Amino acid sequence: MSLTPDAEQSSRKNSSKATARAAAVFKSELQIVEHAAKIAKSTELSNEELLREYKFLAQEYQRLLQEAVKITKVGDTMQEKLLKAQEALQELNAKLADTNLQLNSERERSEQLLRNILPGIIADRMKRGETTIADSFNEVTVLFADIVGFTHLSSVTSPEFVVAILNDVFAYFDDLCEKYGLEKIKTIGDSYMAVSGVPEERRDHAIAAAETALEMLDSLDKLELARMGHLSMRIGLSTGSVVAGVIGKKKFIYDLWGDTVNIASRMESQGVSGKIQVSESSFKLLKNRYIFEGPGKINVRGIGEMPTYFLVGRKSFHT
Repeated sequence: MSLTPDAEQSSRKNSSKATARAAAVFKSELQIVEHAAKIAKSTELSNEELLREYKFLAQEYQRLLQEAVKITKVGDTMQEKLLKAQEALQELNAKLADTNLQLNSERERSEQLLRNILPGIIADRMKRGETTIADSFNEVTVLFADIVGFTHLSSVTSPEFVVAILNDVFAYFDDLCEKYGLEKIKTIGDSYMAVSGVPEERRDHAIAAAETALEMLDSLDKLELARMGHLSMRIGLSTGSVVAGVIGKKKFIYDLWGDTVNIASRMESQGVSGKIQVSESSFKLLKNRYIFEGPGKINVRGIGEMPTYFLVGRKSFHT
């Protein structure tokens, strides 16, 4: 393969540098060779054998010197190549370090996004390679909350205003869930779903859900949204068993299934504006600590008629 003009010029420069360096390194040895050659030519000895020996040694010395010069030239060339390779490696190492930082940053961002979507311990299980995550829980309390009157408000106000209100309310609900240890499951329109006792079991799941519901009921007043008129909260609770798991491959969601979910949803949807309606299963766990009204009755499709109660507040000894 022929070299380009620039490559040929660079090669000649490198060769000249190598020759000059070799001449400098072996300056005294070159002088010895020159001196020996002069002696071999000018000296007349009667001992021809000794003269031949001298010439042979001088020639051998010259040969070895030439080999040494070649090695030096090759060494210079190799040293230059090594230096260039070292510079290239240093540049590549810097790029790799920068890329590694970017990858770590992206990995942390992805993990944070995953933890925003899934409970922490569920996200960790997925990172460990679990492909199917489904767990049964014998007793949890499911909560549904809905902003009554929001549908009408959204029809007479701008989309930006609607989203801003929902964001304020749901962000407040998120804080309450974090405060009392509930797991937010999802939002559907102006409806908010959470659960107590999932993905980690807890004995006080009903109490934590009741405390969250009572504070949610006052959220519109605290956020000064009730003054907009005809907005109120309607909340439903139910206690029982559920199945919890992750569905989806590219877009994940952690969800719940079971009669308890359906009953909690009916407690909310068939409830009364401004009140918290609970199923009998939740009532039995909470009746000694909270004040209730009822019982009432609702009809749940697939289950039939069920007794219900309204959670009004805390009993005086409860702090």
